[in-house]
Amino acid sequence: MDQQEFLPFAENMEDYSEKLRAAQSSDSLPQFFKLTAQLPEKGNTDTILAATERSWVVIKTYAEGGENAIHAHPNDEHTFVVLQGCADFIGPNDEKRTCEEYDGVIMPAGCYYRFESVGEEPLVMIRMGFVIDPEQDPLGRIKSDGSDFDAYTAENKSDTLVFSGTIFP
Repeated sequence: MDQQEFLPFAENMEDYSEKLRAAQSSDSLPQFFKLTAQLPEKGNTDTILAATERSWVVIKTYAEGGENAIHAHPNDEHTFVVLQGCADFIGPNDEKRTCEEYDGVIMPAGCYYRFESVGEEPLVMIRMGFVIDPEQDPLGRIKSDGSDFDAYTAENKSDTLVFSGTIFP
């Protein structure tokens, strides 16, 4: 993949789910990907880079904000690694830890958290997800009250996407 070729980003949860299913490979062959993304001037992107039936890799970019509402993924253990910028990860009791470039965090299934970009530059993270039960929705998100929670909503501070002219890395 050339530096200027970008995979399509997910525009909503249904689109994310469709792109994940389309990217999933069960042929037991390696999948190669490049950590590159067009950075947003406003809003955020989730771009699936590779996927199998039980795991996936996404590059996430944020001009500002983050996943600002406490939530959990009951069927997904996942890892975030900050590639650019800084992010505060906040737990259900407002406990906070700042992750800077090349810092990471692993979230067990059902762990409640939120995060937000706190640096001066756009936040870029890699997110690796690992499904617990392949018969259940791997993308399920729940609020602290246990109800379903769509990531692409105003409640989660999702904003209109405007791309900048900057490319990561």
